[in-house]
Amino acid sequence: MREALSSLLNAGIQVEDIAVAQDGTDAAVTAVAKEFGVQVRRNGLQHGHRDGAARIAANYGDALRWAIEERFPEAPGVIIVEDDLLFSPDFGQYFNEVAAPLLDTDPTVFVVSAWNDNGFFAQADKRELRRSVWFPGLGW
Repeated sequence: MREALSSLLNAGIQVEDIAVAQDGTDAAVTAVAKEFGVQVRRNGLQHGHRDGAARIAANYGDALRWAIEERFPEAPGVIIVEDDLLFSPDFGQYFNEVAAPLLDTDPTVFVVSAWNDNGFFAQADKRELRRSVWFPGLGW
């Protein structure tokens, strides 16, 4: 997570615009977030006998409710990222200048992602966006 937070800050994201929703009680995760001055919230859900997919869905639901209703209630949206990603220098610019206007103007767009499981550098085109029916799992 240390590398991911460093990468976000290097991409121009402000520390006050970052929050960590932690699933679990690993003190090292909390310590790294606090080292960066990032607010942390530990997931308080009781999972019982939920399977992996149900547990992950519940964690995302809890994190999204917290982010939207409590942590960033005035924000027009939130960006969800995993703790093991590294971000390009234009990550924030992409969401501010491309993703947000697209979400605001096209009612058929539900989510915008900066991740492409099948992306290859040699085939990248900075001027092109692609619509997909597949829901992205990272950087959305």
